[in-house]
Amino acid sequence: MSGVTLHLLIPGLLDRTLRWVGDFGPLPRFAGIEALLARASKSTVPADGVDACLCGLFGLVATKDLDLPLGALRRYGFGRDVDRAVWLCADPVNLKADMTSVYLRGSGSLNITELEARGLGEIFATHFAGSGLALEITSRAYWHLRLPATSGVTTHAQRQVMGQAVQTCLPAGPDAARWGSFLNETQMLFHGCEINRARESRNEPIINGLWLAGAGPLPARERLRVTVAAVWSDDPLARGLARLADIETKPAPATLDGLLSAATRDAHLVTLENLLSPARYDDFSVWCSAMTALEKDWFEPLARAIRNGQVTECNIYDCLGGRYRIDRARQWRIWRRPRSLDAFAGVAGSNR
Repeated sequence: MSGVTLHLLIPGLLDRTLRWVGDFGPLPRFAGIEALLARASKSTVPADGVDACLCGLFGLVATKDLDLPLGALRRYGFGRDVDRAVWLCADPVNLKADMTSVYLRGSGSLNITELEARGLGEIFATHFAGSGLALEITSRAYWHLRLPATSGVTTHAQRQVMGQAVQTCLPAGPDAARWGSFLNETQMLFHGCEINRARESRNEPIINGLWLAGAGPLPARERLRVTVAAVWSDDPLARGLARLADIETKPAPATLDGLLSAATRDAHLVTLENLLSPARYDDFSVWCSAMTALEKDWFEPLARAIRNGQVTECNIYDCLGGRYRIDRARQWRIWRRPRSLDAFAGVAGSNR
């Protein structure tokens, strides 16, 4: 098979590399990805973060003072019906304060049970009855809030904030005060409930807040610019975009060989997400282990697949605004020597 074009989203690839060099000294070397990036053409894309990068690949870019409609799109990726309601991501999170800041631990790392999710949803529904707000427990870790009307607020996606101080990432815009008050009220509501007392007794992080992001209705299909034939991902936002675009979705493949054995001669979007959590939570050893696995399963096979023509072109997105385009001709730029990954952090502009 030949003619496959790949778009690989790899959040967490470069996020912490400069910091880790300062903390731990030289990074381990990963020959496969280092050679691919060194020989690629480098450019920037108008997207920062995995959510914005995904939307950007479908032609959706946030306009001034407005959010991308992440809530409606992600909910649609869970198979919910089409409606015209305004939705927000409203994910259960752990907010932990130290002497100077409040830090967010994301919903995917809290091991929330179905019983806990439903219980907190009932507490919310009782307290906010009559407010016009409806909290949908779409899955254990991903919740959505239906609003009675469009909200004048701009937000940051949870995946951009997890592991970070939240003060500079709180809702902004004309309705910021209203939503700040809502978040404080929800935090107090959840903090001392029986569900969280039980979690504390098991030495588990409590679920003491909601993180709001991505207000808006589901966009019209006509707004999308579709350049791929299939999406390979377990991410609900990616699947929501694919469903709206009416293109094929498949589970995230474990290896490049697994993808190539099933892929057609088209363009394919793949999300490789194993690096994101260790990068965001500053877990260097877990990140190194995940990188080693990606080298074996993806990056080293990718270099071979480009050389032998199985992959015509590959575009790698670091989800920090960087895009690396590599094909067979570029693969032979052997004068471009592989460099440690921290050398690529912060790359901007074009290098053809």
